[in-house]
Amino acid sequence: MANFISKVKSNAYTNKKFYKIINFSSNKLIHNGLNEFDNFGQMLIQDVENLSSIPLEIKLKNREPIYQTPIINPIEIKNLRHKFEKGSISMVRLNKRRSSSTEFFFSLNNLPEFDGRYSIFGKVISGSGILINIDRNDFIKKIEFY
Repeated sequence: MANFISKVKSNAYTNKKFYKIINFSSNKLIHNGLNEFDNFGQMLIQDVENLSSIPLEIKLKNREPIYQTPIINPIEIKNLRHKFEKGSISMVRLNKRRSSSTEFFFSLNNLPEFDGRYSIFGKVISGSGILINIDRNDFIKKIEFY
């Protein structure tokens, strides 16, 4: 979360477009970030492994976070501190062990199949109805923390 906050405070996301919208019948994912993408939402950078990244971080209740290891054990998933629900904010994963340090997405529904596999670092607490109407190429005007 500190990584995201530092980028917000430096206005890194101001006027950045939502470059990728994944709209399924049961869920919508809305992507934003700092990297360049083509008109189809594909990264223009060919060498994904050299993108700026941070360790995958999964937070558990009453325990230290787990780094660089997704959780797939159903018993451990019950102990997750954060699960995907409407308004969850997570970092985009670059591979099994690393998250992007700049790309993030919103989930508009519960997504139990993502629980334990992505670093959830926040949740929209006000204005979540706006998320439903976001479309590709809409942009972030301002991010505020409360």
